[in-house]
Amino acid sequence: EADKKMLEQNFYPAGQISEEIHFKDGERHGSFESFWNNCQRRATGRFEQGAEQGLWKEWYYAGNQSSEGSYAKGKRDGIWKFWHSAGPLIEEGPYVLGERHGSFAHFFANGTKWRDVEFKRDAIQVPGAKECRALGAASWILDHKEREEGCKIRLEGKIGSWTTYYSTGERRSEVGYK
Repeated sequence: EADKKMLEQNFYPAGQISEEIHFKDGERHGSFESFWNNCQRRATGRFEQGAEQGLWKEWYYAGNQSSEGSYAKGKRDGIWKFWHSAGPLIEEGPYVLGERHGSFAHFFANGTKWRDVEFKRDAIQVPGAKECRALGAASWILDHKEREEGCKIRLEGKIGSWTTYYSTGERRSEVGYK
């Protein structure tokens, strides 16, 4: 029988640990921990039979938490929370089988609640989003820092109607792009 590793530790060139992974029967299984090259924690969680399982947490390089939620058989499942790099919560909502599904609360970068948005099978349900997705290489963008949303084609930039908001959540402007 071939050698089966039980623990793998990886390191940055300067010697600090980058990740620690446990194995069972040749698959990732057990606790997982990774670190940024500044020794700040990057992610923690568990694997079961090679797939993410249970509670996972991730952090930004500076040490602020970036996300928290659970996995089931390698897919996001249940309530997930996402934080802005400056600290405040920017999004919270449910995942089902790896897709956003249900009501997500969105917050401005200052922590003030912006609005609730519905998702169905990972597709945002706001005016214009369906048409945006139909363009193929386009995606609907929600920018919490700039408080704007709209359709963006990867290489060409903004298209269609874009809306910006005041920190109170009131509409500030609408701009049309070709």
